[in-house]
Amino acid sequence: MGKDIREMFREEEKKVFLPKDHRKEFKKKLMKELHQKHYNEFYAIKIAVAVLLIFSLGFWGFQYTSRGEKGQGMVQSQSKKDPNVSSIADISPDLKRVEDFYSVRINYQLSKIRITDENKELLKIYFSQISELQKEYDDLNKQLGNEEISEKVIDAIIENLQLRLELLLSLKKKLKILENLKVKQNGSKSI
Repeated sequence: MGKDIREMFREEEKKVFLPKDHRKEFKKKLMKELHQKHYNEFYAIKIAVAVLLIFSLGFWGFQYTSRGEKGQGMVQSQSKKDPNVSSIADISPDLKRVEDFYSVRINYQLSKIRITDENKELLKIYFSQISELQKEYDDLNKQLGNEEISEKVIDAIIENLQLRLELLLSLKKKLKILENLKVKQNGSKSI
């Protein structure tokens, strides 16, 4: 008849023996496998997409700026006075985008400013400078309709928009410094 299963296991235990360092070797291999960096198959694709995106943006920027230098798309040359021109947006769609870009950012920065008793004086100074720049901007836009359209006037308008945005960003930095000082003072008083 057949063998008893218990007998079979006892015989098998006697046959199988593990080397003394089996446990150490197993741990070593396990640690090596667990700490091994696995290659992400999408890693190369991510790098290729990033490089392609950077080159595309660079190429687009180059095309956009070179088009402006050659005068192909930025400013349509007009040799006569045009009373219908009231801003640079009326001259070219590209200039409209530039004007809209700065106008949106200026309005956004203005909307984020909180007026408090502590910052009223600082805001008065900055807002007076901004209103002067706004008057200058309006005068430059009037020049567009009254005179021959020139690059100098368009550059001055864009520079005016940039100055207003920079002024608002500077104001926000100073307001943040004032707020931090106020928080520090309140913190030292409560201690």
